[in-house]
Amino acid sequence: MLFIYVITFLLLIIQVHTTSQNINPSPYFAPSIPVHNDTSHDDEGKDHDSEPLKNNGRGSHEASAQNYAAENNATHGVPIDDFQQMILADHNKCRRQTCASDLQEDDELHREAMKRAHSLANGHMLPLPDDYNENVFELDTGDPSKVTSEMIVNGWCNEGKHYDAGKEESSLQYSQLVWKSSKKLGVGHAYDSHKLYVIVLYKPSGNLRGEFGANVGCGVQDKQKKNE
Repeated sequence: MLFIYVITFLLLIIQVHTTSQNINPSPYFAPSIPVHNDTSHDDEGKDHDSEPLKNNGRGSHEASAQNYAAENNATHGVPIDDFQQMILADHNKCRRQTCASDLQEDDELHREAMKRAHSLANGHMLPLPDDYNENVFELDTGDPSKVTSEMIVNGWCNEGKHYDAGKEESSLQYSQLVWKSSKKLGVGHAYDSHKLYVIVLYKPSGNLRGEFGANVGCGVQDKQKKNE
């Protein structure tokens, strides 16, 4: 009788063990990769008086989706916080030549600029809202640490030599840099193993049609203040 009880107990243990082996945990599903739309043109062809002129300083989209956007805090040989401060200082140096007030950095714009730079390095350009505008620097380089803030901003500032007040689209990166009504600045960068991307965002947006005369360069009142 005892033998029968032992056999029955052993059979129950084997059955429970077998059943537990067949219970699989819920499979892990990796989060889906967000789909990015290539919106290189951002409706730039529209001709609305209130719509900002987008800068078109984006170059060709040579980065492929297989390339990566390296989030390296020392892409330019300095931490990103220091690089953002340098970009800001070089902007304000150029703006003072045109009687524009200093820009102030904005953390939200910094984050948005980083997101846009990484998206561009991955081969996609996110839509550009009308409430801010951007300047974009792109350079094929094997050593991004050699690219300085001064090189980038001076390149845009020097476009002022070609600025024509009668032609609003003559130097869009320069006019946005010195646009008086823009008050805030954000800076982002990314490197896809061969090309460096630096994006600067400005808010409120500059390059508004019909407002260049009041926002670019020293007006009569500005010159009078300088002489006082």
